[in-house]
Amino acid sequence: MLAIGIIDKIDNEVITRGGPQLKCIATFSVGYEPIDLEACKKLGIRVTRCPNGCYCGINYDSIVGRLFETDKDVYSGGWKSWSPNYMCGQGLNSCQVGLIGFGRIRQHQEAAEKVRACFLTFEEMVSESDVIIVCCSLTPSTQGIFDECAFSKMKRNCIFINTARGSIVDQQALYETLKEKRIMAAELDVTIPELLPLGDSLLKLNNIVILPHIGSADIEARIQMSHMTALNILAALKDENMIAEVPLYIFDA
Repeated sequence: MLAIGIIDKIDNEVITRGGPQLKCIATFSVGYEPIDLEACKKLGIRVTRCPNGCYCGINYDSIVGRLFETDKDVYSGGWKSWSPNYMCGQGLNSCQVGLIGFGRIRQHQEAAEKVRACFLTFEEMVSESDVIIVCCSLTPSTQGIFDECAFSKMKRNCIFINTARGSIVDQQALYETLKEKRIMAAELDVTIPELLPLGDSLLKLNNIVILPHIGSADIEARIQMSHMTALNILAALKDENMIAEVPLYIFDA
């Protein structure tokens, strides 16, 4: 058995070195992009992930970005005095919030009805939203979907949040958009690469908050994720069904 974290790259070489005794790879995360699924398919190695454990852990880092900006201002001497409009942020009560991704969190029907949620096309969501939250899976169709064209359609007061995967966003296009203040701000919990180099151009901007992939970082979520990973490993040892096993038939010809 091989239990991995989200930044561990499990390519064909690593999988092959596991030898015939390697029966299962269990990732301590929702995504499984670092795993070479085709190599697993060829060698008959099962792969599983732990999606449900992250539900309770989508914490408030995605809506308090201005707190970080204010904190920087205080330490850099920018806080001179109080004023009514100092560091005023975008309230959510009257906002149009666009979610890209219809996963287990978005599908809570009762909660969706309370806030009058509705479906929009990607183009409509990008142009009409005050806050855009990316929470979709990384697939060929979502790779780089937030590019220069997408950012050019956003409102000037738009706040862009990515809690999904870094490759969904063209970071150079995002940098240019933020630098020219064509949107208000951005918050990234994921980047390409992870870890983001200290000299990266995004780190030079004042209207962005970058966090080290901690969207599910609360104790309850981590316990759930650990428990699910352990259960999956035990199930694999017994040749039983695993929770959220990754289907490998996608590589069938």
